[in-house]
Amino acid sequence: MINDGKTLIHLHHKKIDNFCMSISLRTKKSGESNMRSLVLIVMFLILILLLAACKEKSTDPNLNLPIIETNPVAQIYSGKPLVGVTVISAGASPITDLAICWGEAPHPDLNGDHRNFSPSDSSDPYTTGMSLYDLNLGAKYYVRCYAKNSHGEVWSEDVSFTMLPMLWDVLDPGTTNSINSVFFHDENVGWICGSGGMIKKSTDGGSTWTTSYSGTSAYLLNMKWFDQNNAWIVGNQNTVLRTTNGGDTWQSIDAGTIESAQFIGVYFENPLSGYLVSIYGAVFKTSDGGSSWQQIRNEGSSVFNDIWASGDKVIMAGEGLRISEDGGATWRAGLVIAHEYQQILCREPNTLWVVGINEDYHSYGVLYKSDDLGETWTKINTKAESGINSICLAPGTQNMWLVGKHGVIFSSTNDGLNWTLNYNLMNTIAFQSVCAVNANTAWIAGYGGKLLKLKHSKPL
Repeated sequence: MINDGKTLIHLHHKKIDNFCMSISLRTKKSGESNMRSLVLIVMFLILILLLAACKEKSTDPNLNLPIIETNPVAQIYSGKPLVGVTVISAGASPITDLAICWGEAPHPDLNGDHRNFSPSDSSDPYTTGMSLYDLNLGAKYYVRCYAKNSHGEVWSEDVSFTMLPMLWDVLDPGTTNSINSVFFHDENVGWICGSGGMIKKSTDGGSTWTTSYSGTSAYLLNMKWFDQNNAWIVGNQNTVLRTTNGGDTWQSIDAGTIESAQFIGVYFENPLSGYLVSIYGAVFKTSDGGSSWQQIRNEGSSVFNDIWASGDKVIMAGEGLRISEDGGATWRAGLVIAHEYQQILCREPNTLWVVGINEDYHSYGVLYKSDDLGETWTKINTKAESGINSICLAPGTQNMWLVGKHGVIFSSTNDGLNWTLNYNLMNTIAFQSVCAVNANTAWIAGYGGKLLKLKHSKPL
């Protein structure tokens, strides 16, 4: 029996030719025939031929199976690779099983990591997919898809992608307390502070830490060093701490009492002039190095997180910005009120950055830059899908870092104009603070005592 489709069609054509020749001979013998009958007979034979060809084609079992393909992997920059499958055709019967499989070995299957999907009732083609979490850093992964109907099962071709490498070493600060602020004077000497009144010092770049007595159990939120001897730390319980001897001892300062009892930001532009801000926007000012404080703004209902000053210009960051041009006597609103800004960064003489969270659009991170001390602002796209809590600039360079919720870390090498994912740990850790002393030395601190240091052997 001949199964080849082309051979079968050729035989059918030969039969038609023979039949037509027979008709022609009979016509010559009997004279003119009924042309209408001849046409009908020929059309009937052509129909039989087409039906036979279709029947032969439908017997190919592969044509009854689903047709699927694995989509190119997207959003790798976010640390959450998006994988998907497109169902081009369900085949000769509905799809009953549909899955995406992934793993570090080629041709992943249902015995390894996979996810099953409910087949769609939509008409073909259609696409479905998911984001992958908790993958190994720097590893190459393979993805392929599986589908099954009553006629059998099919697998798509492999698609591969590589996870970003981990550019940071995990340090052990000797605490599980949340670390809310990290600051290093140089590559060796640095400080952290956080929950439970925790203050620690390192003299070897963060490898080991010693506890400095704070005299409080308050939740310490922010730390600012003016030089290697003078620093301020603020927190809840109306806490204001000061050191004048490089952190050997810390003195509790009575700056004032506020209803929220939570100071969240502190800034000194010179040894004498400084500001404190509470979580609801109360502002205190000193002109004598912190010996006395004057409240120049009362608390309200809006949330604030940081404060910065230069001369008579004072800026608070929180639910929008509040800007004063007269040392805090009067204030005006700035930027988008729906955003909650977490930190202000200044590079003299005129450049400011503010970072935060876009609360009115899926909690994406936001970054704005000003080159005229806050008169005008430019929004910069970071691709951060989580809120940004802290920003830093390596002194004397254009290298910068952003950190935030869900372990997100972004870096820039061109003064913050473009950002790339430096890594995303893909868990519930929120990084609260980042500090850099040069282009190759930086630290990140966050909840649960998490502390990271940039690897020297890796590029930014």
